[in-house]
Amino acid sequence: MAKELQIFLLWNNARKEEKRILDDIKQKYELLRIFEISWPEKSFPNNFTRFYNKNMRGGYRKTRECGRGKFLLVIGWDNSPVYKLNPRRGYEINDNAVRNKNRYRQWTGGGFLVHASDNLAEVDENLLLTLGLNRKEFEEKYTSPWDGNTIEIEKPMPGYKSWKHLEELFNFAHKIKEIRKLRLVNNRLELQCSDKPKACRFLNLRKPLLCFDKNRYYTKIDGKKVKVIFEN
Repeated sequence: MAKELQIFLLWNNARKEEKRILDDIKQKYELLRIFEISWPEKSFPNNFTRFYNKNMRGGYRKTRECGRGKFLLVIGWDNSPVYKLNPRRGYEINDNAVRNKNRYRQWTGGGFLVHASDNLAEVDENLLLTLGLNRKEFEEKYTSPWDGNTIEIEKPMPGYKSWKHLEELFNFAHKIKEIRKLRLVNNRLELQCSDKPKACRFLNLRKPLLCFDKNRYYTKIDGKKVKVIFEN
């Protein structure tokens, strides 16, 4: 099988074993980049909710477990991916990623302080929510091997609290393959997609208070609420 991108995330509370984990990753993967990412402290519950597809209460639990400080995003090539069917999930996952992730979790105390992408769909999601890039953009931007330096990034997850402007939202939505159409009509956004929960999670859409219309949501652009309507 052709080589493919592999992602590991060392949340802040895992960094006590950072050197040991990175030394192991360097032996097994062709490293491309290591990023040290800072999110605003207050954003972590919302960010974990979006990243792991949990409810907000799960986001708070994840924040307590993993910490609110700087974390490492480690990206490299797995030159020999090995896929096996996971009966519980119903699809194939990269056994290399799973075995190494479990090893690193043991090293950090047996919790869930280390994340790994175990298939290419998860790579796509992880890149979008951490760097705002899709896989093609990342591969085109970072072609050289890792030079030993860590790239520091201090910015919130895309769309946290509010999108800066309409163009930022449209550019991000364009990278989500499940979104078929997004347009602004009469000061409201009309959205068509094949996966409504994913669209809500990635675009950070929210339900209006006491709204029972299953197709009506809102997002914020430049700090102002904008109505979002899902179309069939």
